[in-house]
Amino acid sequence: MVVGNLVKRQKTVGVSFTLIAILGILIIALGVSPGWNLSWNVEEGDLFSFYVKGFHNYEILNDTVVIVNISTLPVIPSILTRYTFESSILEIDKISTTFENGTDTGQYGFFLISRAILPCGGWEILDYLYVNPEDTSFGPSGGNLRGYISKLESDYFYLGYEAVDFDASSGWNANISLETGIPYYIQYWRYDIFPENTTSPSVNLEYRVMLELFLI
Repeated sequence: MVVGNLVKRQKTVGVSFTLIAILGILIIALGVSPGWNLSWNVEEGDLFSFYVKGFHNYEILNDTVVIVNISTLPVIPSILTRYTFESSILEIDKISTTFENGTDTGQYGFFLISRAILPCGGWEILDYLYVNPEDTSFGPSGGNLRGYISKLESDYFYLGYEAVDFDASSGWNANISLETGIPYYIQYWRYDIFPENTTSPSVNLEYRVMLELFLI
């Protein structure tokens, strides 16, 4: 009887290790991850405030405060891929925004805040879905990335996006709390490439911060 139970336990352990190995292969090779460890640590109706620093074309937003209302929290898929995470969570409009004086933010929808509100737990799983920022090159002179990037740091989760054009590159990045899933810093930036003169092939590369958001 003892031997039988021992054999059963050995078989169970063997099956468990096999499932873990298969899951690891799926995560690494296919970018497929289980979503059951993820959960929202905020609720619909929660309010947050962000202090805005605007530059260049966004100077009108400088020194303003945006009130963010969590309006929708999408259902987390049981199985995550890059596509399902983007379509089911990242790119779902989760918030409504107003300025501190109650006026609507209008054309400044602050979608960056919505994109950077994430479910918590399983941060390692989310990190597997996208390339780390150091594995690509920002700016039009290097890399061909057009999509999301992510990295799990010791005390926050880094999420960003870059779109590369022929003569410019733009994107955003956010530092997200591991406890709440709310970003406490977001930056929108742009690289521009300018010829030094018409006879020289060399170029000047200019980096500009367009917008910064700080959780209050």
